[in-house]
Amino acid sequence: LWKPEKKENVSFISPWKSLEKWENDEEGKKDYKDLWRNLYLCEKDSKSFFRKKYILKMYITYEDYLEKYGSPLKKALKIIEDMEIQQKKSEKEFLLNEKVEIYERLANKGEKELFVSFIQRYMKKEEEPYRAWNYYRRYLLFQEEHGKKIYSDYEIFIKKYPHFPDAYIDYCIYLCRYNQWEKAKQIYRKGKKKADITGNKASKLKERLGL
Repeated sequence: LWKPEKKENVSFISPWKSLEKWENDEEGKKDYKDLWRNLYLCEKDSKSFFRKKYILKMYITYEDYLEKYGSPLKKALKIIEDMEIQQKKSEKEFLLNEKVEIYERLANKGEKELFVSFIQRYMKKEEEPYRAWNYYRRYLLFQEEHGKKIYSDYEIFIKKYPHFPDAYIDYCIYLCRYNQWEKAKQIYRKGKKKADITGNKASKLKERLGL
């Protein structure tokens, strides 16, 4: 992890000017250690929400190149925590989306605790099914991509949000993928009764199930 030494003269040029110069240099070979150093300095000098947002974007955009110098995703999470203190209502959704994106990236690198615990906490407090599904579906896809069976995860969601049709449809499709036809028919009928599943996707699923 780079940190300036006390004797090092780092203030003769604004770190923001250095960062701007680095980003606009399209001809030379990018020095990512230089980027990491500039981001570190800018982070110390960032007061406004806008500047923090810019640093956040840089850490995420150049994540793969910066990992050899530290953890850009952990840095990004710390910035989000700082931004949440001064956030406006209109920025709340943006910060939440960014945070979940980082949790998911960390999970794909083997650090899944933050992602899993967030989903569990969010499910407990979120009453709006569409908002809950927006994040829970990402969790389901993540689990399946990593070889997990997610029957019980679907059951948890439809138990809490019994009137949300999309969950029943996706659950049926998942069951069909693993040849669980009778179970899929059962879930379809349950969804039709409780959530009145309709639409083109539901019609094709009904036809596939022979109902």
